[in-house]
Amino acid sequence: MITLNKTQAINLADSIVSLDSRGKQEIGRRFAYRLGFTPGPLGPDDGIDGEFLYNGLFCHFQSKMSRTPLDKDEARKYYSDIKAHKAEWSIMLSGFGFKDTFYSRLDMHDDLQRDKIYLLTLVDVFTKSELFLQAANNIPPLFNITSIDWSNY
Repeated sequence: MITLNKTQAINLADSIVSLDSRGKQEIGRRFAYRLGFTPGPLGPDDGIDGEFLYNGLFCHFQSKMSRTPLDKDEARKYYSDIKAHKAEWSIMLSGFGFKDTFYSRLDMHDDLQRDKIYLLTLVDVFTKSELFLQAANNIPPLFNITSIDWSNY
């Protein structure tokens, strides 16, 4: 797999977040699949864009392909989805990151194991950032992403 540089990654991420809602949902499902998750359904997905069992533990994937960083309202929904699905591990994939209010809202929940939650951006995935590599080291099926040649997009 070719790793994109940051400028290339930002340009590709910008193209993705410019899609219509249905296109972004399909991209999220495809990321779920390529990251090793079983994709969630099209349409209403009950807060789960992908899932898999790893060593008997439920792993949850959610993507939000927003043009702006996610805020506290998205953190509330995300927390609710993690708890409702009893996820042991979770990954949130954002188009362009997370506001400080997102992090502080998640940090309000003492029952979350933050070391088992990975908040990634498209740029993290495309550039194989340190944060992405950390997530992949803890959840090995994430290395399936290396089968994508991003230079074709």
